[in-house]
Order: sequence, then C-alpha cells, then structure tokens
Amino acid sequence: MAINKVASGSVYEYSKNMDEAWPASSELTVALLRVLSRLGGAANVAELDREIIKEVKLSDSQLQVKRSGNRTEIQYRLAWIRTKAKQNGLVVKEENRVWRLTEKGLELINN
Repeated sequence: MAINKVASGSVYEYSKNMDEAWPASSELTVALLRVLSRLGGAANVAELDREIIKEVKLSDSQLQVKRSGNRTEIQYRLAWIRTKAKQNGLVVKEENRVWRLTEKGLELINN
C-alpha cells in the first residue's frame, strides 16, 4: 500500500489513491507526544487532532479526504496513532475520554 520516500529530512507515505505525501506513522506519533506535552500532558481528541494537524502542516486537500462515513483520512490515521501509542505505553486514555502523556512518552520526546 505505501512506498517510503525521504524528502527534506522527513519520511512520508504515498498512498495509491492520494496524490500528496502523508506524514509517516512515526512522525504522527512524535507530533502526538509533542502536542500532549505542549497542552500540559492531557487533551481530548478534538484538541489533539486540531493541534497535530497544525504541527504536521497538512494541506486543505488532505484534510478533505474521506476515509469512511463522516470520518476523514487524517482522523482515521490519528485514531490509529493514539491506539498504537497506548499499546506502547506512551499515552493512556482516561475514563473522561482524555488522552494523557505517560512518563515513558515524555522521556521519548525529551531524549
């Protein structure tokens, strides 16, 4: 599905059905951790998505790509990034639907 390419020091993924480069999962994960740290260590999904999108500088056309139903491609990708970060112990999801940075996640971005 994806072909990796190095461009301007970043790794991007190219998808068959989309013409523009998308940030790699690793870049989105780092953006998630940075945003959480900048927001005081915790945020809800809407706050996270908005700030991560700003950080990785997606184009307007990328923001319009639909994945399924009402969900956009970037919302789908960011949901997976949160899930993988949780599985790796970098973040936790609290009962009130807030995502919180763990010590492990904080150490990763500070090193």
